[in-house]
Amino acid sequence: GAGRLVPSGREARPQYLLRLPGDGWRPFMAAIGTAGFFLLLTAEQIVLAFAFGLLAVWMVLRWLWDADRVPPRPHAEVARGVQLPVGAGHWSRSHAWWATILLVAVDLTVFACFVYAHLHVSMAAEVCPPPGAALPSLHWSLGSAALLVAAAALLWRAGRSLSEVNANRQAGLRARVLGALLCAGGAYAIDMLAHSRAGLDADAHAWGATVATLLAYQGLHLVILLAMGGFVLARSWAGLLQPAARSALDNILPMACCIGAQGILGMLAVQVAPRLAAAG
Repeated sequence: GAGRLVPSGREARPQYLLRLPGDGWRPFMAAIGTAGFFLLLTAEQIVLAFAFGLLAVWMVLRWLWDADRVPPRPHAEVARGVQLPVGAGHWSRSHAWWATILLVAVDLTVFACFVYAHLHVSMAAEVCPPPGAALPSLHWSLGSAALLVAAAALLWRAGRSLSEVNANRQAGLRARVLGALLCAGGAYAIDMLAHSRAGLDADAHAWGATVATLLAYQGLHLVILLAMGGFVLARSWAGLLQPAARSALDNILPMACCIGAQGILGMLAVQVAPRLAAAG
């Protein structure tokens, strides 16, 4: 593989040596799959487009499989007399973790725009919820929020449990990651069931459409979280998840927190907006 110096954010001083998988066909095929996905969508070739999209996802995962390995030695000489650690050494210095934080910030900004649209429709409606629809049960919404908090807590605990002592005995870690995925999936299933029982129809009125948008965006992030969790579990089973190679585990927690924040913010928007409109 290749290596690249990672500088500090303010002074641009080299902090550590980042190991990269190197050149190969996998990133090239990932690029082909990504380009084919978007180009074929414009031509309305849906089935073929998603085939290219799956190709892109698979090649990215295969390429990243070799991206985070235990370094052969803790330090490397990058220039005469200059020694740098190989790898970030801590999640707070990892470029991958900060990239995930930026992604989460963008995703939450987009979700906030959807919430604003929902609030605008709620305040402008003569009756909210509109005729034929009702608010989802508050107990169901609180149960969903509790599961989302539990998912983030389990992933945080999984990250704390990865240490030198149990690096090769990760049954408990895998159980926590799997439990977190089940909690997140259960929370989304509760939301879908609660909104279905409330009679929300995206085709019936704008209010139901905005609620469906919030749910769909949350569902997209659930799929991403499940993919990330599956990747973590696969690396753990393969023996590649180690204290010195743990980016996959560290990066899943910000996404779980993002999903939790979106779920709770969406619940508040759906439950509180009609009450505010009625009070006004």
